[in-house]
Amino acid sequence: MKSIMRKIKYELNQRKVIDNLSMFVIVWTLGLLIIYGIITLYPFKIVRFKKVDPLGRGIYLVEDKTIEDGELLRYHVQFEKLSDRQGTLSCFFEDGILFRTPSTVSNQPKGTRDFIQAIEIPSTLPSGKYRYGCLVSYEMYFDRVVNYMFYTDEFEVIKNEQN
Repeated sequence: MKSIMRKIKYELNQRKVIDNLSMFVIVWTLGLLIIYGIITLYPFKIVRFKKVDPLGRGIYLVEDKTIEDGELLRYHVQFEKLSDRQGTLSCFFEDGILFRTPSTVSNQPKGTRDFIQAIEIPSTLPSGKYRYGCLVSYEMYFDRVVNYMFYTDEFEVIKNEQN
């Protein structure tokens, strides 16, 4: 009789251990799901542009509204970087059709930026009115990507007679 009672007590203790372990796994999994939800839904702020359009895209002003192909487009950059994350910069000229430029890495340190940026207008770019724009992508945790876009105001590209 004692051995049966001992066996029942042992099985009850095992059941309590299994129940406690199961509860721990459920609570731990729920905690991880909550953390994952916060990280994927939290609105990370990495860049704050000084001037934005109604869609939240940054707007930069060009110095010259008419530029010959092959010359430099100069535009005034003003933004605040709120994080030290490295991003990928994919830029393009837009006139209804996108003329892409090679992607680069954006490695601006944290802080406020106010400078003149210059990029060369490709000699193969047809004459017309354009905006220069870039999409900056920052990879976050759990494969989340936060994108920011900026444009210059409109400028006109004219053919250089020497090309």
